[in-house]
Amino acid sequence: MSVFDIHMCIDTLVAEINEERQNSVTEIDARTIKHIYRRLDFCMIPCLWLLYFFAFSAKSIISVSLTMNFSQGDSLQQLINLSSREVSIGLSLFYIGYVVFEVPSNLIIIYITPRFWLSETVIFIGITCILHIYITNSSGFYIFRFLLGMIEAGIWPGMAYYLTLYYPSHMIQKRILWYFTAAQISTMSVGFFSIGLQKMNGIANLQGYKWMFLIYGIFSIIAGIITIWLLPPLLTETPITKEELQSSSPIIYGSVIIQSIDSNISDLKISLLYGIIWIANLTGAIAIINISNYYKSRIISFIFCCITVIIGMLILTFSSNTWIQYIGLLTSAFGIGPSVPICMAWCAHIFTSQSNINIAASSALLSGLGNMGSIFTTYTLYKGMRGKDAFKKSNLVICAMMCTSILACLAEKMLLKYCEKSSKRSHAKIHSIVNQ
Repeated sequence: MSVFDIHMCIDTLVAEINEERQNSVTEIDARTIKHIYRRLDFCMIPCLWLLYFFAFSAKSIISVSLTMNFSQGDSLQQLINLSSREVSIGLSLFYIGYVVFEVPSNLIIIYITPRFWLSETVIFIGITCILHIYITNSSGFYIFRFLLGMIEAGIWPGMAYYLTLYYPSHMIQKRILWYFTAAQISTMSVGFFSIGLQKMNGIANLQGYKWMFLIYGIFSIIAGIITIWLLPPLLTETPITKEELQSSSPIIYGSVIIQSIDSNISDLKISLLYGIIWIANLTGAIAIINISNYYKSRIISFIFCCITVIIGMLILTFSSNTWIQYIGLLTSAFGIGPSVPICMAWCAHIFTSQSNINIAASSALLSGLGNMGSIFTTYTLYKGMRGKDAFKKSNLVICAMMCTSILACLAEKMLLKYCEKSSKRSHAKIHSIVNQ
């Protein structure tokens, strides 16, 4: 099937859904509804998965680039003489750009066709990725990390907003999980792919990490161009609900952490162990989110994620055995995996009845404020990363943050119950006044 044929299928699907919305049909059976959404999934989710795969790869590559060909002195950190503090500043600048431009980017998507905005963003991510091979000093490192964060800002909340245009709130969490798996798989691919690229060190006068930036950048551009034509066109201003049809139709820098646990581990083993972390992350995302969907309980699932991260951090902190520490890292990765999709789906569920601007802004604010944690931990945890007890203080701060997340989750649940009761009382008063 050619790209043209696929695009024709997408247009036909959208026309069918629009026709169902416009017809004065009083009842549509569940099989028809399921068929429509299955076809929509087939058209949309693979494209979003591909876009998120390359978007997430762009910020994962920086981790392995700091350790690739380290024994030959050809890692990014060695070639441009980056200190640990300068690496931390670069990480902060990425998230500063991400946070500052997240809300504006997600508001722009309301006025620009979402498929063009998301695809073009990945194209620019690919271009920025390629430009990383020209970094020669810390200033260039700072500039390109900030630029990448600025460009990437609208991807994650933009995709969540895009889903609300097609799906009701109760269906969004599973779709977010489907394309969120691209994050884990992309990072695994970066870790495993870097093993082979380290063998290309020196070919065409390019270091192994430069080959990685170049190859991923080129494929990101190709993916962005292809998905412009494959993503469904804008269907409607509101999601398709069943009622409508029936009535009118820590991980980013994991390789550095592994190296710090045992400095004698070879460059290739670091890349391999880094990839395994994201297998644990993916496993957690798939397992816990499916359980969350089955029992329809986000709060319990999120609290379980936080507790799992705490257990992993405590193992990593207080164990003296290298491999048990690594198991602690895997445990934390397992807990982190499902937490982001759960939060984004919860946000979409809360604001699904609001206007498009409110939905877009709330998704961007949630993602942006969440990424503020990366800026906070970069400086809060920096001192804890020195000395013989490296990472101990840092890990305990992370445990405290997880406890705060649990309290925030419980507070959110209580506030939602309070708002629901207040809304019911208001409706009851209005109803009694109307009856009088």
